[in-house]
Amino acid sequence: KPAQNLSEAFVSGFETFSFLSKIPLLKDFAKYIPRPNWSFTWSGLERYALFSFAKRVQITHAYISNYSEGWKINPDGVQETQTQRVDYAFAPLVGLTMNFDQFLGGTFQGSARFSTKSIFSLGISTKNITEQYNKDISISASYMKSGFELPLFGISLKNDIEVSFSYTSGKTSSVIYDMEKFKESGTPQEGKTNTTIEPKIRYVMSQRVSLTIFYRRTSIEPEGASRIPPTTTNEAGVDVRITIQ
Repeated sequence: KPAQNLSEAFVSGFETFSFLSKIPLLKDFAKYIPRPNWSFTWSGLERYALFSFAKRVQITHAYISNYSEGWKINPDGVQETQTQRVDYAFAPLVGLTMNFDQFLGGTFQGSARFSTKSIFSLGISTKNITEQYNKDISISASYMKSGFELPLFGISLKNDIEVSFSYTSGKTSSVIYDMEKFKESGTPQEGKTNTTIEPKIRYVMSQRVSLTIFYRRTSIEPEGASRIPPTTTNEAGVDVRITIQ
């Protein structure tokens, strides 16, 4: 049956351990064997000369994969597969966090993450495979200092200040592959890249009064066959919070 052959080819083609389906005892159960997933965290890298300038350094990595399918029982009592999906994700592929103490009289922390995700979906009735791809990059840094002196109305107050910066960029794309008229490049669908940059300053005058100044720039760049126009949004503001008890 063409539909059954396509379903089996999808499983065997995307199966991480495809050799399992060649073992007679496991042939009928290969697709139910869990996909490998792992994660690890490596701390204490500040002990090495490369990172000796920091107080704490940590690297993280994780791989996630899943397989799912939808099926129904037809009037003849035969199971028919309707949809199949395989997910692969490095979340993150690499993540780095560093902490510094006594940096310009305060504490500093920075982090960076790079993640990717691919989703392959098969529609048995349409005989199409849809590939969705996501790539995310995030970078953040923050500086905090207590006892910061700011002259105000002729009085030098000692309060807390926090300066932070964040950058995120996420790319999404989609491609459809027609299994009846297959071409390696497929047919690109809608895609876009979202980028956000946000610096922020937070000044705490007391437990009841705080002041935040922020700026946020968000841009959207269309890709592939996307019909949305490129856009850029700029936001800025001041947030004053006063707690009255």
